Amino acid sequence: MEGIKGPRVERSDKEVGVIRRTASRIPRSRDPRFGSLSTKLNQKMFEGAYGFLKERQEKEIKEIKKEVRNTRDKERTRKGEKVLRSIQSMQNISRRKEEERKVMNRHIKQDKRMQQKGKKAFYLKKSEKRRLFQENKKQLQGP
Repeated sequence: MEGIKGPRVERSDKEVGVIRRTASRIPRSRDPRFGSLSTKLNQKMFEGAYGFLKERQEKEIKEIKKEVRNTRDKERTRKGEKVLRSIQSMQNISRRKEEERKVMNRHIKQDKRMQQKGKKAFYLKKSEKRRLFQENKKQLQGP
């Protein structure tokens, strides 16, 4: 037994891995206004501060629709329609999330009232939340 702490003896015909130089990763900068590290999201404050974006999106939709109607270039028409669908999809998602938030706030307020009367806290399961959302959706659509 030679020195245990010394280098190991390897065969000379064995291939040795090549050391590759890689670019060091530059840390991504984060905006503290939107990061969850600094604070929790206050939805009301966010809506107040960035509510103008909804108006701007509406203007953008009108402009894109006008451009799609007036252009004769099929490629521009196709791209415009794709952008339009994308924006409308985002709007639909935000509307749906807003409705879900309203339903959950309603439930939370009702639950707090029940707790004041001496009942235990009741936390909804996913299936119950889905059922509440569906009921709300049916009420909004009407008969």
